[in-house]
Amino acid sequence: MSPRDPRDAAVNWLDRREQQKGLRPRYAAYIIVVLWLIAVIIWGVAEHLLDPSTFPTAWLGMWWALQTVTTVGYGDVVPQDDVGRALASQL
Repeated sequence: MSPRDPRDAAVNWLDRREQQKGLRPRYAAYIIVVLWLIAVIIWGVAEHLLDPSTFPTAWLGMWWALQTVTTVGYGDVVPQDDVGRALASQL
């Protein structure tokens, strides 16, 4: 990572925060929720782009990703295309 990489800045901020005050459960939960929401958005949009016949909208792809991440898995929406299934196996 380069010194100007945003990920580097985020990791440095977390390290400083933990050394100063410790990583409190509330902040850890915030970080987990934000990363979880980002993952749902990215995987949902990716599924829409890779399997548009099953996921005609990005919102439907995000609904599927939300079900998958939370392990609810209603089964009302599942990838049908081989590429979509390959992506789903990585989530």
